Amino acid sequence: GMHVNISLIRGLENAFYDPETPLNISDLARFFVGGLIEHASAITAMANPLITSYKRLVSGFEAPVYITWSGPNRSSLIRIPSG
Repeated sequence: GMHVNISLIRGLENAFYDPETPLNISDLARFFVGGLIEHASAITAMANPLITSYKRLVSGFEAPVYITWSGPNRSSLIRIPSG
């Protein structure tokens, strides 16, 4: 499997951060996450090209098993760090 950390910097600022929202994530971040979720199946095929890659995409391997986003839940495809 593949693990990727993504951030987007605009100028000197984190474009995914918005302190004015309840979850501190910008509209750009929400739309970006939505795009990742929309294309999760295709991304999974690219990030796990071998049949054996899929054997670890089950509960208990600290790998994502749900096409969703959350905070610290390792079962979610996308995790948003707090703070």
